[in-house]
Amino acid sequence: MAGGFAGPVATGSPPGADGEFTDLFNGRDLDGWVVESHAESESHPDGRPVWSARDGAIECDGRGFGFLRYAREPFADGILRLEFQLQADPSGRGCNSGIGLRTTAFDPRRSQATRPSVSGYEIQLLDEPAADPSPWSCGALYRYVAPREHALRPAGAWNALEVEMIGPRLRVVLNDRLIHDVDQQDVPAIRSKPLSGFISLQNHGGRVRFRKLRIRRASGPIPGAAELEAQVAILRSRGATIGIRGVLRFAVEAAGRGWNAEAVEEALALARSMQVVDPASADRGNFRWRLGDERVTDPNAVEFAGQLLAVLRLEDDGRLVPRPQGRRLTPRSRELLETMARDALPAIRRHAVQPGHTNIRLMRIWNLLALGDLAEPDARAEGVAEWRAWLAFTRTHGLTEYVCPTYLGVSLDSLTLIADHAAAIDTRVEADTALAYAWQSAAAHWFAPAQRLSGPHARDYDYLYGRGYADEHFAEAGWLTAPPRVEGAGWLPAAPRASLQVFRTACRSEPPGMAVRTILGEVPRFVVERTGTHSWQRITNYVGRTASLGVAGDGRGAEDKTLVANLPPVDDRDGEAAIWPVETPNVTLVFDGRRDPYGLERVPSGAAGHRKAHHLRPYTISSQEGARVTAAWVLDPRRPAFGVEPASLACLEAHLLMPSGCQVWSVDAPLAAGARLPAEPVVFLRGGGGTVLAIRVLSAAAADLRPEGCALVADGGVRPVQRLTVSFAEGPPGRGALLALDLELREAVDDAAFAAFRRAFAGRDVTARLDGTRFTVAGSLPLELDLGGPAERPRRVRFAPTLPAGALLRVNDRDAAGWDSGSPAE
Repeated sequence: MAGGFAGPVATGSPPGADGEFTDLFNGRDLDGWVVESHAESESHPDGRPVWSARDGAIECDGRGFGFLRYAREPFADGILRLEFQLQADPSGRGCNSGIGLRTTAFDPRRSQATRPSVSGYEIQLLDEPAADPSPWSCGALYRYVAPREHALRPAGAWNALEVEMIGPRLRVVLNDRLIHDVDQQDVPAIRSKPLSGFISLQNHGGRVRFRKLRIRRASGPIPGAAELEAQVAILRSRGATIGIRGVLRFAVEAAGRGWNAEAVEEALALARSMQVVDPASADRGNFRWRLGDERVTDPNAVEFAGQLLAVLRLEDDGRLVPRPQGRRLTPRSRELLETMARDALPAIRRHAVQPGHTNIRLMRIWNLLALGDLAEPDARAEGVAEWRAWLAFTRTHGLTEYVCPTYLGVSLDSLTLIADHAAAIDTRVEADTALAYAWQSAAAHWFAPAQRLSGPHARDYDYLYGRGYADEHFAEAGWLTAPPRVEGAGWLPAAPRASLQVFRTACRSEPPGMAVRTILGEVPRFVVERTGTHSWQRITNYVGRTASLGVAGDGRGAEDKTLVANLPPVDDRDGEAAIWPVETPNVTLVFDGRRDPYGLERVPSGAAGHRKAHHLRPYTISSQEGARVTAAWVLDPRRPAFGVEPASLACLEAHLLMPSGCQVWSVDAPLAAGARLPAEPVVFLRGGGGTVLAIRVLSAAAADLRPEGCALVADGGVRPVQRLTVSFAEGPPGRGALLALDLELREAVDDAAFAAFRRAFAGRDVTARLDGTRFTVAGSLPLELDLGGPAERPRRVRFAPTLPAGALLRVNDRDAAGWDSGSPAE
């Protein structure tokens, strides 16, 4: 991957055909092998090389960290055989080495991303006692899969290793004992590992020898062929809802797996028919989003199409992952690909995308960098300038699409592509730094018990569960152990969606080691993260051991979830916390004007007709200190500043969505579904394991802003969800809404403590008042809001906390971004 657009992978003559073993080492010298290390790891102070050939073996006289890579030929399917000998260390430290499989070239400037254990596989070689097998013990697929047993011989003895790699299946035999038989498609964390690449040997400071290195080509069935066959049938149906993303996704997957070049050509011809080619059209170069569209309905279509066209170019050039040489596209397919990409570039260059629209802005940058060589004049310089501008913006604003379960994944895709394939090494290194920041942000909000992002979410289309395309990345990181729920956008309609092997391999990245592990290990943690230039544009989040609570200081749009809590359901058998089901609903607040509290009625939105729920966007102000939140939301359809036509609304309500597996209590007793409550109730949501979320509803507003009633409603149907609904208007509203909440989260609360907490929380002197246009909450965290006049938007006056100048991400009051907003990337 390192080296990117500089040129195709250099290859020599291939090894023998199926059935023949070929030597990778001639027994005399390191011909065909290259040393790839940090400079201090290549030789000793006296000039002796770390790697050498002696007595028919490759020797590593270990120092530092690096690799010896067989550079003549990358391999796909094959059987590798070798022998290795770990030398005893005089200090008593166990010798450490490894075998890299299906890996890329190692680049010391991008050490984390290009080492074999990340970019491919490493079989761990470690002289250690016969401890219980683990993902870090000898014989492991390092980081991911433990060996079945300990099969290493004592230090100084030769060990025989055989590795069979056929498609996604890896079988490893050490000293005649089977230690791995793994289909990577069955393990979420390695599902997207590449199916081809280089072989390398590791220097990790230990003295180790290798001999009898031989490989035999083999062949197996193309993985996912049945899925691709089903997608071809859909393409040939020429259905009106076939989308440009689905067409090009198919082309990438089929070409990358070496499957049916004629079907790929057919798909590319269909994609070309969806591109506007009329030179007089303002949309020339862009694509119709769906086959049945008469015109371009979404200007972002060219970005999604350009991203996939660029990935397909890399694959056909053999630069996506190292693989045996040879184009997989037919000449006609290559012509179609180049023509579409060349025609798309002017549309990409015309497409104005604001820096805060992170996912599309990064996709546009990737397209300019990846396709810029097709432009006259060269668009790459424009891509580099756009990249620098985005870096400068993000260092001062943070990630404005904050903790977004869908678009975070799209942004990680583009950052990874830039980091792996940009022409300039400085750009690749900067993209690595930006990737690290994005991963550290995700880690700060990761709630391990529920295996999901906690905290407030921008642009979240899954109101109940807060899941999205980013789960693909979280599964590959090992954070999400269940298979990610397959996202619906971007596929051919009704197509099998079990795998995006080639595309996911291209976009795979991993969290930056120690920095992320440190954040994940801080439990409980209180997170404050910048999401814009203003002091209130930040999110706060308490991540506890069994529950979480977070709030935003501002919102981007109607899909935002500005308040999010996670509580485990109650196990009815014993009152203890149940094991967190992946599909346990979160707690969140939505404003509703269409009687769709759960966001299930998806209707076409905008010119492109993307199907979205239609919640409302209130004005938000919030304060948080640890596990306590005070916040207010204002929505007044009478004011033009809110952009809502009162006659278009069927009601005006605020819904606090809650898992039905949690109990709702008043101060005195549990509440039954259908209970009518005062307009400003105090209630308690009790989850498993002694978790409690106390909720106080406040509104000391004028009559045309205060709630008219409140009820507990259980109408989720088959979905395990209920709601606390605060009503402001039963029909089209001739009024506005102001809702303030005072909340506190407690963990490990037993029955006696729960009863005491209910009395204490209800007895607090927390009041809200409205003096003219000034709304203030007293007795809680700081909260003061100026509602302004009829032609004005509200104005935030007092809230807490705020971030220090230049800070982007703080965890437990320490900097956790790893990215100084005032200095260039390291």
